[in-house]
Amino acid sequence: MSLEDIEAGVFRALNHAGELPWLDWAVETLPVPIFTVAIAGILWRAAPGCMKVRVATGLAVLLFLLVLVLLCSEFKDAIGRLRPGQRLEAVRTGGREWTGPSFPSCNAALWGGVTGLIPLLRAGRAICGALAGAAALFSLLRVYQGAHWLSDVLAGFALGWGLAVAWTVVLRGFVMRTAAIQP
Repeated sequence: MSLEDIEAGVFRALNHAGELPWLDWAVETLPVPIFTVAIAGILWRAAPGCMKVRVATGLAVLLFLLVLVLLCSEFKDAIGRLRPGQRLEAVRTGGREWTGPSFPSCNAALWGGVTGLIPLLRAGRAICGALAGAAALFSLLRVYQGAHWLSDVLAGFALGWGLAVAWTVVLRGFVMRTAAIQP
């Protein structure tokens, strides 16, 4: 049994886990508001009481997201892996037709990126854990939706997380310098 066969089996198990209309609705509706709230929380909590640092952090986070999406898209074009529905029969897609390359998942990369930015939140364990859990769940649900292979999701999440951790290290140095010159 090849690695491709194993991944196809895992894909089928997750993709055909049950046709749950409430889950289909949640997957299509909830990620954007949760993602937006997470980014807003990161920006707001980055530097309490210092608007200059908040604005600088906001611009840095927006630049991070742009770089991440561009990098992920370049990887997709270079690798050119077919989506599950282009290689397998009877893929449940919730009525959507997924086109374009599959590897890595840019949605999972964005969620991985948000998870990597969690240290900027300066929030309690419960909030950070809930955000990390939502990020992992919404990333894995890309397989349930029929949009990606599991390896696409894992690679995308790792790409986003790794870039976010590196970005956070750079951003912390920038924030410290910006706060030091605060009048």
